Amino acid sequence: MRATLARSSHRFAEERFATALSAAASGQTERIVAYPKLSSKSTAPSPLSQHDCGTSLARSVIYLRHTHGPKDPPGRLVMRPQERREDQERGHLATRLLVVGSCTSLKRDDGCPHPLSLNDFRDADRLREREAALAAWRRPAGEMYTGRQHTQAVAGIETLRRRFGHEFAELAIVSAGYGLLREDAPIVPYDVTFTTMSRGDARAWARHLGVAAAVREACAGHPLVVFLLGSRYLDAVEPPLAAGGTQRFVFLARPAETTRLAGPGVTIVPAGARETTAWGAGLVALKGKMFRLFALGLARSGGALLEDVLRDDTPAGFVRAMRLGLEVSPQ
Repeated sequence: MRATLARSSHRFAEERFATALSAAASGQTERIVAYPKLSSKSTAPSPLSQHDCGTSLARSVIYLRHTHGPKDPPGRLVMRPQERREDQERGHLATRLLVVGSCTSLKRDDGCPHPLSLNDFRDADRLREREAALAAWRRPAGEMYTGRQHTQAVAGIETLRRRFGHEFAELAIVSAGYGLLREDAPIVPYDVTFTTMSRGDARAWARHLGVAAAVREACAGHPLVVFLLGSRYLDAVEPPLAAGGTQRFVFLARPAETTRLAGPGVTIVPAGARETTAWGAGLVALKGKMFRLFALGLARSGGALLEDVLRDDTPAGFVRAMRLGLEVSPQ
């Protein structure tokens, strides 16, 4: 009877797995479906949620999702083993974290005679010509920006990747010139920022770039999303953002932003003038520094604090990780 149950369980899992494959491949869903890999001793399987994928370290799962990048064209279904025993032994976690940061005025543009302007971005043909002229300065977006918030955030992401594996953390950048960028997107120097536009012009330009829709699409499938955006860049993403299912959205923001950011699955961590002293950074670099401290604390805890952050509507879990990170790196 036990053998019969095991065979039935395998058939059940295979049917559900095939259904998920078919639905995702036909574009009916962009949600992930994860199933435990059954052994001959397995009982009837149950689907794992995104949250389970990040916290159930005893299981090996297959993670299915749509990808939207140069190497993974839209609509292509990619099967990725996110959590295997060998990864557990290396300390890898399956939960995927997305950091949404912003462009900075400081860039790696030494010797660049004329960075792109807003007028260049308004005309597609002109943009192609100007980008070609600046090809010598082209580099991945993640390497282009040299502002303190960005460099601190990147340092935090690299800390998490070293501890938990490269795919654990991803970076997306809200650019006032290009729109939402992957960190590996090749770009050339430009001189455009939402902060020098009127609020109305900045919102209209962000909508032209499709920033709000792109950010929402990028957040899909990430159990944890951390936003490091100032006021004008928050305008560009058009809050509130609705966290789905077991997702947790964490905004590092001034207390004055609380009303428009609040919602189910949203945590707001204060990042204003009072926090500059507590975390040892000026206002410009503050959000990046706070994220780096969080990353250091999470890495030091071996991921143990991640569950607190995912479940906590208050900033307490995130702040605990930052305080632990401050012990690791007091500067």
